[in-house]
Order: sequence, then C-alpha cells, then structure tokens
Amino acid sequence: MEDKERATLNAAIDHLDGHGICSAGPWLRSIEVLDLTESYHPNASGQSLGYLPLFSRAS
Repeated sequence: MEDKERATLNAAIDHLDGHGICSAGPWLRSIEVLDLTESYHPNASGQSLGYLPLFSRAS
C-alpha cells in the first residue's frame, strides 16, 4: 500500500466519526451472527457517503 492510499484509509476512519453502529445514522454494520465476515464493515451508506468520496479524491 502506497503512502497516499494509507493516508486515505486513515482519513476514512475520521470521516466515519459520528456514524458508528450505535449512532442515529450508522454507516457500519453491526454483528451479523449468520455471517460474521460482514460484521463491522461499511453498509451501503458507509460505502457511498464515507469511502467513495475519499477514494475518488485519492485516485
């Protein structure tokens, strides 16, 4: 991973602030008991409103 990519990923963590699992508008999935691999990953809003703008600027 290049430095620019790493910086973008770290910025995403800050960008997700306020949209955690217990927030009114979560951008992350809670525990998915039937598919643990999906737990704590971004939901559709987290992908489109959280990661997409940051990765679009980085590319």
